[in-house]
Amino acid sequence: IGLHLSYVQKTAPQALAKGESFVGNVLVSPSAKIGQGCKIGPDVTIGANVVIEDGVRLSKCCIMDNSVIKSNAW
Repeated sequence: IGLHLSYVQKTAPQALAKGESFVGNVLVSPSAKIGQGCKIGPDVTIGANVVIEDGVRLSKCCIMDNSVIKSNAW
């Protein structure tokens, strides 16, 4: 995932997520829902229709389509 996201950062940086919840290279589907107080990244891909509840911390992972990550998961 890290190599692909590094490539995206160099070739299409506008595709990567930006904001206070995101650290490093993070690619998020437009249909994903992300809760309050999350810290996501580096090297994270979030698929379509994913729900990430409040306070979640994710790094170096790929969250597949239609997944639900419960509150305060690490």
